[in-house]
Amino acid sequence: MSRLIHTSAPGSTLLLGEHAVLAGEAALVCALDKRIFVTLKPRNDQSISINSELGYYQCPLSLFTQPNTKAQLQDQLKNTPAKFRFVLAAIQQAGQINNNRLQLGFDLTIRADFKATVGFGSSAAVTVAVLGALLCRTQQKQQEVNLNLLFNLAYRAIRAAQNNQGSGADVAASVYGGLVHYQPQLSSPHAQLQQHIQTLKPKFHYPHIHLIYSGYKTPTPIVIAHVTEQFKNKPNELTAIYQAIAQCTQQGLQALSNNADVIEGLTTLATAMTTQQALMTKLGVNNDTLQNIIDYLTTDRNIFAAKISGSGLGDCIIALSHTATPPQLTAEHAAQGIQYLPAAICPTGFCYDH
Repeated sequence: MSRLIHTSAPGSTLLLGEHAVLAGEAALVCALDKRIFVTLKPRNDQSISINSELGYYQCPLSLFTQPNTKAQLQDQLKNTPAKFRFVLAAIQQAGQINNNRLQLGFDLTIRADFKATVGFGSSAAVTVAVLGALLCRTQQKQQEVNLNLLFNLAYRAIRAAQNNQGSGADVAASVYGGLVHYQPQLSSPHAQLQQHIQTLKPKFHYPHIHLIYSGYKTPTPIVIAHVTEQFKNKPNELTAIYQAIAQCTQQGLQALSNNADVIEGLTTLATAMTTQQALMTKLGVNNDTLQNIIDYLTTDRNIFAAKISGSGLGDCIIALSHTATPPQLTAEHAAQGIQYLPAAICPTGFCYDH
């Protein structure tokens, strides 16, 4: 088959449930209207090439098509360039499926609506888009791509690339799109197959969100290690914080599901966001830069609430608003690298362009 395959997947941002989702609690995550696009061009040899804004990489197909143990797969990834690790993890997972064993090589061209340094779930989005392209390669129609299979493979790829870390919430948003209620089942021996994923259809329109980049990003594994260190002698306190965050997620879910009145729903959702922001401070993932942005945003009469989105110690602030009009940042913000990132909740998840 020589036809080009074009796929895309949306970026994402967490609305509620950060950190607690890593402990098995639910989260609310939004797919964004900023996407990663992948073009797959089949080859007639046994070579793979990857071309993106991050650079160029080429390797033999055989590196990823031999059946291996989970530990061997992770060791393979450790010896690959970090900037291509998620793409290669996706190829690796596709190569392990008996009914989709890769026979010939291919060229991958990747482009994005956003930079990888901005916390829009780029790792999950590119993993989903690449895996989707590889699955599409063996399918005749888009409808035949099983989204549940795509999610499970992408989830495994993300965890393989991140030393078994990652909740899968961003993967769910990139696969299914929209506003997703995501409940991992970490107690199950086959957790990657048993997540509860519900795409929400709010009684009112998708809420307006605004994302503000703080000017820097601390890698999620470093933030997680920071939290672990802070609470290593206080496990009960950490559990209590996670449970309180889970209650915020539940409150947000109810606000989106049960309120036909826009203002009532947004007010309830804002309360949940404000409460979780205080809990993020207790976790030790807030700082002066982030708090100053939040304080500034909440002086805007159009903003209901603002909180950290993602792991914290940098990255993005998400603000809830009743208008699409963006908040006005100052010259001082710009000097610090703080910037407004235009984005909206997008109902479309993984997409195969015929």
